[in-house]
Amino acid sequence: MEVIMSFQEDETLRLYVEESLEHLSNIENDLLAIESDGADINEDLVNKVFRAAHSIKGGAGFMGLNNIKELSHKMENVLGMIREREMIPNPEIVNILLLASDTLRKLLINVGESNSMDISEHVEALVGLTSNTAPVKEKKKTTDLADIVMEGKTIFKVSKKDIYNARKKGYFIYLVELDLIRDVHEKNLTPMDFIDKIQESGNLFDCRPDIEAVGNLQTDAMPDSIPFNILFGTILEPSMVNALFDIDERFIFELKEDFSLVPVSGTAAAEPEIQEETSPEARESSAPLQEKENQASGFGMMQDSAGDQASNESKKTDMQVSAGETSLRVHVKLLDSLMNLAGELVLGRNQLLQAISLKDMHSV
Repeated sequence: MEVIMSFQEDETLRLYVEESLEHLSNIENDLLAIESDGADINEDLVNKVFRAAHSIKGGAGFMGLNNIKELSHKMENVLGMIREREMIPNPEIVNILLLASDTLRKLLINVGESNSMDISEHVEALVGLTSNTAPVKEKKKTTDLADIVMEGKTIFKVSKKDIYNARKKGYFIYLVELDLIRDVHEKNLTPMDFIDKIQESGNLFDCRPDIEAVGNLQTDAMPDSIPFNILFGTILEPSMVNALFDIDERFIFELKEDFSLVPVSGTAAAEPEIQEETSPEARESSAPLQEKENQASGFGMMQDSAGDQASNESKKTDMQVSAGETSLRVHVKLLDSLMNLAGELVLGRNQLLQAISLKDMHSV
């Protein structure tokens, strides 16, 4: 009874449930329309339903609503395969999605009891769809789970298939450890603000607070930090990913193909050093060329004139300014637009390369 009351009194949870039910409000008509389109899918419509499942999954992970997260995640996997044209939405597939969406709605309406409700029938049906459709070579690679381990402790268990599919799209995979006190509360933000940003720029795999790291909450002393871990994929490179968070980069890690974690701070720090080393060499290699051109045109003997001295001083000043400039101020709205455009270009390139490799002239 106490758990139900805490759910009812949580304003954040109430808003999440309202938004999630709104996502599901027209899903039946959308799924039936997807079925009628068959192999000639309406990408905008499929993306709409995919984003609905994706958003519900992201919020459920933060709220600790495990059944809602699990069911929406399995629906998302099927919709992702339809979107990638790896699965044709026939009546059987759409019926499984419809039944799952009905159960998902019931879970949200009865959110206080959702974690104890049985969803195994729907999960097995959805998993059966993705397992039966995957090529034989990929099944061995993608059917099991991988442990995401940090400092000897398993942070997440994630489907290798999800990671595999994300990498095929050109995504980098990251683990971010937010501090709910320092990075969220003190900045007047909420975890959902970060989750929304992630879902706009890529794919959220899982997220949860690290309760064990807080210690015993029954003690008088309040914790100095409350870790909140997020595992996600995005087209943003390691040197750019902190634009989503604006936190200490020591708490952002890239997940490598062997599932090891590497801090992005080392990658980001190496780039400016390369530019500083190569830039003087480029200027030195161009100096003899310029001198030869001046001599050939007869201007080498006139460098003692006042006008040329002023010109040379101006050039030196320009070079010093260029060498000293290491940052550029850009309006945040322009940065968001550039990031979105860059993401669309990368995704478009990857889809084109995949279509060419599969000789799918329709997609080309």
